[in-house]
Amino acid sequence: MQKAFGKIIKLEWRKKRMSKASRPYKELLIESLKDPEQAVAYLNAALEEDEEKKESYELFLVALRNVAEAWGLNYQKKGLRVLIKRICKEDIGRLVLTHKDRLLRFGSELIFSLCEHFGVEVTIINASEDSSFEEELVSDVLEIITVFSARLYGSRSHKNKKVMEKLKEAANEIST
Repeated sequence: MQKAFGKIIKLEWRKKRMSKASRPYKELLIESLKDPEQAVAYLNAALEEDEEKKESYELFLVALRNVAEAWGLNYQKKGLRVLIKRICKEDIGRLVLTHKDRLLRFGSELIFSLCEHFGVEVTIINASEDSSFEEELVSDVLEIITVFSARLYGSRSHKNKKVMEKLKEAANEIST
């Protein structure tokens, strides 16, 4: 599927194998990610916490030469800065993301524009279907609430969970 910010390849994680006549999905995914050009996967997740996710991410690592990892919500992440420099130096042929918002909560379109300008192919593994304007707006509001709530109350506090539940309920009421 073609997008304004470059070529997007939609892949989804599946636990099942494909039909008996075809190869296992894992092999197909690895083959699709291999490329003679350099590929980078930008992972923004706590892999230690979820073994199932960790196994899925290890699948990336089999097919990729270099991986830039970073955590956090700010734009000063070391991994993000390295990634931008490598895109601008045309040192990367493909950028692989698990989700569109894992690169940056806001402003990922800027990075995608850089990728398009420098000829970097963008692969989003769990790309969601095109959503309506209202759905995107609700998603953006929830992301903003998440960011500010984490900054005010701490991302793991009990208060934060209660506040987030109420804010999400309010956002869902607005969207309907």
